[in-house]
Amino acid sequence: MQTNEACLSNCYTLPLRQITKSRFMSNSSLTFQEFPAASKAEWIAKIEKELKGGNFEDLFTHYGGDITLSPTYHSEDLPSAAAVPTRTSKIVDTIEGIYVDDASEGNKAILDVLNKGCSGVMLYLKKGVQLAPLLADVLIEHITVHYVSNGEASNVQSQLLDIITERGLNPAEIRGSINVDPIENLARTGEWFSSEESDFNTLESLINSPLKSMNNLAVNANIYHNAGASAATELGLTLAHAHEFIGRWGSSAFSHTTFNMAIGKSYLLEVAKFRALRSLWAKVGEAYETEAAAHIYAETGLRNKTIFDPNVNMLRTTTEAMSALIGGVDEVCVQPYDITFRESTPQARRVARNQALVMQYEAFVTKVNDPAAGSYAIENLTNDLCEEAWKVFREIEAKGGMIEALKSGFVQELIEREAAIEQELYNEGKIILVGTNKFPNAAEKMSKEATTPLFASDNSEGKVIRKIVARRLSEAEEQTRLKAE
Repeated sequence: MQTNEACLSNCYTLPLRQITKSRFMSNSSLTFQEFPAASKAEWIAKIEKELKGGNFEDLFTHYGGDITLSPTYHSEDLPSAAAVPTRTSKIVDTIEGIYVDDASEGNKAILDVLNKGCSGVMLYLKKGVQLAPLLADVLIEHITVHYVSNGEASNVQSQLLDIITERGLNPAEIRGSINVDPIENLARTGEWFSSEESDFNTLESLINSPLKSMNNLAVNANIYHNAGASAATELGLTLAHAHEFIGRWGSSAFSHTTFNMAIGKSYLLEVAKFRALRSLWAKVGEAYETEAAAHIYAETGLRNKTIFDPNVNMLRTTTEAMSALIGGVDEVCVQPYDITFRESTPQARRVARNQALVMQYEAFVTKVNDPAAGSYAIENLTNDLCEEAWKVFREIEAKGGMIEALKSGFVQELIEREAAIEQELYNEGKIILVGTNKFPNAAEKMSKEATTPLFASDNSEGKVIRKIVARRLSEAEEQTRLKAE
């Protein structure tokens, strides 16, 4: 009986001999001269011929504003592309959000998610929660911890410094942020935490603290996306938001700034959005003669998430997280698929966590230096976003800056106008959310499951300004279906 080795040898003998005699193995070299380069115009002419009378421009994808994706790009398009700072390969922090009402239970939750793959946490702290029991056995010197304190930043900072001193740690090596963004709070709630002067005094104490590696100037820009701003407007507002901090603290603000962004539904556009933010922030830095590398935390947005057929949300967050990782973010948080209608289950949180981990440890998405670089489509989208966002930024600066533009209502009107356009596209079925406005499961009942449905308030009036209201596209339809049950 033949061995496997002998059998394989006999099986492959004839084909190998045939290959060695073929023209592909001859001494002649391939020059590819038989494949002449085609210009962009020639490619477009070929496409138009194949369309048989169809309109080439009908193949364009319009993202809002002047941002358009062509069906084809060419090397001729590259010279105008924006310069994006190189992002080297690295492991991106996988962050999980934890709402802390009780220090003991919060501590268990932190240790649990760290043992299951997370490299950081975003802690939403209820007033009065003590950090010492919350951070017991948590090696804060090795992970990223963000503290969202709802106006108690000074107290959080004091407690954190006490813990660092007690453990003999170097405060300058602790990573994360004490997240207290007065501008976002003004935009979202219509008022300051305390007062404009007091809120910015608190920020000044944070950036002057020994916590030199913490990014305590948090630009919480996710509100703009979740309220319906287009990608270009979102970036322009984000720059204007951050520039308020630079206006107060000059070039020293750059090293303390972190951008908290939401990830949208359009895959290529979102890759370009995060690349554009890195490019734009570097451009702002140049104006202040400072090297500015944008530190970006990205979480999957809420605008396109649904209550009905909620498992589809997992598919949405998968592509969203991937676009952020390819776009070069520093931290990523995948929101659980059931965040729109209940307190997320352990299984939902586990799936969300593992989505980010699989992309890094199995798909190796972050193992490549700037994987989108050189893509004609993404480079052009990046450039277009930079140009349009810069226009929005300059327009807001001309109105006195972000705070003044919020007080005048300009920012609110800008977002509301774009949100209304997007909402109309959804209502007409031109924006599709599978399982909700396309291919819904008519037999599905969610009223018992939806214990805490995420619906926006119709009240936009605040004490100081009119609020920016985050609203999901499918809310009206879901409310109708839930009432009908």
